[in-house]
Amino acid sequence: QIQFAQGQSFEERVETIDDLDRSQYILEEPDVVCDPLIAPIPRDVEQDFILTPAPADQDGNSTAVASLVLFPGSSGKLSLKKYDEEGQLYIGRQNFLVRTRQLFAPHGFNVATMDAATDFLRCSDGKGLRNRRLSVAFQSDVKLLIDEMRRKYPDLPVFLVGTSRGTTAAAGAAAAAAAASLLDPAGIVLTSSMNEPGDPNDEDSLSVLNADLESITVPVLVVKNKDDNCRVTLPENTHRITSRLVLAPVVQTKQVGGEFPAQLCNDTQNCECSGMSPHGFYGIEMDVVEMIVHWIKGQL
Repeated sequence: QIQFAQGQSFEERVETIDDLDRSQYILEEPDVVCDPLIAPIPRDVEQDFILTPAPADQDGNSTAVASLVLFPGSSGKLSLKKYDEEGQLYIGRQNFLVRTRQLFAPHGFNVATMDAATDFLRCSDGKGLRNRRLSVAFQSDVKLLIDEMRRKYPDLPVFLVGTSRGTTAAAGAAAAAAAASLLDPAGIVLTSSMNEPGDPNDEDSLSVLNADLESITVPVLVVKNKDDNCRVTLPENTHRITSRLVLAPVVQTKQVGGEFPAQLCNDTQNCECSGMSPHGFYGIEMDVVEMIVHWIKGQL
């Protein structure tokens, strides 16, 4: 079952995808001009996410040991109010974390997969979160979702997991929490990390390196694929991130791949950065999920 939370109060919807009248959830508002530097805080927006809870045991008790917040890459837009004819996610379903989110839950994790807030979904430039993951507006959305997971599951730690451009969100959130003396996440996981220096004059190029990595004080796992040929996440450049995590109590790098790289991509121009390629751990998803699960449980 997929549940929804809407609005900054995060009032839950209890419908499953099969029960939704999809016509009610298609965004018809006009595009808006988005400027993350001047967006009001708090904003009058809706923040949706997919909640995939850990299963219950035979006595009906939750098996959860931690909560996860997943940050997809690319534009960060899942558009949870839209579905195709089969009731599937309208966009974003090929992203590594989106398509593997249900693999984490059986290991004892309550999983929240974050969508972009509705104002970012309607941005007239079409970029969604691509250039906004380090903005105050987006980080306030992240904080609200983390707080909601803590409210729902008050005894469980919250870990942040990002992939590709979503790694900027995870690292930025951990840095922002430390800088504001807020309750830190229990740890962060960065997969196929954005590790090319971003141009300060080009917000679309912002990467993990633009976050205040030196202020992060929680354990960090960096997962890279030896076969990842996406030019902004090359595995040989991971040290640019790890060398700056000077306050993190644990910094581990794990590499996968190197045997029979596979991909399922028909876009001849963008396959190297596609979720259905080594960049998105295509073909080795189970191995990577189990690696992440094992590391997170080791931090508990």
